[in-house]
Amino acid sequence: MPDYDHIPGLTLVTPPSIEPLSLSETKLYLRVSTTSEDSLITGLITAAREIAESYTKRSFITQTWMLSYDHFVPRKVFLPRGPVQSVTSVNIVHRDSSVQSFTSYYVSALGDVVVFDAIPLGHEIQVTYQAGYGAAETNVPQPLLTGMLSHIADMYENRSMSVSLKDPITALYDQYKVMRI
Repeated sequence: MPDYDHIPGLTLVTPPSIEPLSLSETKLYLRVSTTSEDSLITGLITAAREIAESYTKRSFITQTWMLSYDHFVPRKVFLPRGPVQSVTSVNIVHRDSSVQSFTSYYVSALGDVVVFDAIPLGHEIQVTYQAGYGAAETNVPQPLLTGMLSHIADMYENRSMSVSLKDPITALYDQYKVMRI
């Protein structure tokens, strides 16, 4: 399981319901016509997506994330693993485990920062949001899909689960990579 880029408090709530590449299109790319390695190829698709998402620090297919803070949050909170589609809730969890909805916030124009009008205080603050390019394979930018296919081909041909990405693959991913200063 990925470590979500070492971001404390970041939890994947709902993983993507599909992969950005189908088994059939990946097999076509690999020139595989039998079904004997479908399980292997399906696993490679998932591995390539997770590696690509980790490298770019983005979510490809719609998934739900929760970012938790102890006691309070800063006035502005960057939401990692975008592109952010929507903030679904901000909740304050009290010591007695009761949950209170918090609505005094807005999302920045770029959609990746929650700005609080008033700072929520509690035992735990949870910001839950949906991120990804969309719910279908067709929403993911083609360079990301091409990079994944190249990486899958490399892992398939070498029967290696190596996480090292080759330069042509990273060149496809780099234009989508999130860089925070």
